[in-house]
Amino acid sequence: MIFQAFGPFEISLDKHRNIPERLDDFWAAVEAEKKGLSAAKGCYLFGVKTSGSQNIFPWYIGKTISSFYRECFQYHKLVAYQRSISVYQRARPSILLIPRLAKGGGLYRGNSDVAINFLEKHLISLGLRANENLQNKRDTRLYRDVQLKGVLNSDSRAPDSATKELKCALGV
Repeated sequence: MIFQAFGPFEISLDKHRNIPERLDDFWAAVEAEKKGLSAAKGCYLFGVKTSGSQNIFPWYIGKTISSFYRECFQYHKLVAYQRSISVYQRARPSILLIPRLAKGGGLYRGNSDVAINFLEKHLISLGLRANENLQNKRDTRLYRDVQLKGVLNSDSRAPDSATKELKCALGV
């Protein structure tokens, strides 16, 4: 099962720094990159590029059950996005779309729920490493709370020999 990231697609804000209701230009840019992408299913990352940075700082990671077009800008997600945008004075919000691909490289149209669920949880774990204030609520408690000394969510003290062995075995 192959997924591929597309974008980033910048979200233009209105004069009050809110995401507008109409996003025709956004979806036109999505379709210009890959025809049918707005109707695809997969995962996505909402983040911001701060002034002077070329990298997106992740704030929310989600998945779609029906399509990117129907789900990326639902009300509860807009609330999380606006909370993220409000942290900055001049941040540029963007979304990366990550659909599943078919064997020939086109967009996969079948049922991908298990793979999408797995990928979303993995991306959330990576997103939490990059931003401990990630806006996701679901599927984050264990990533925030479980600790493995010297490996996961632990202090920076020198690991003991068993922990060194574990890290070496796992390539961490």
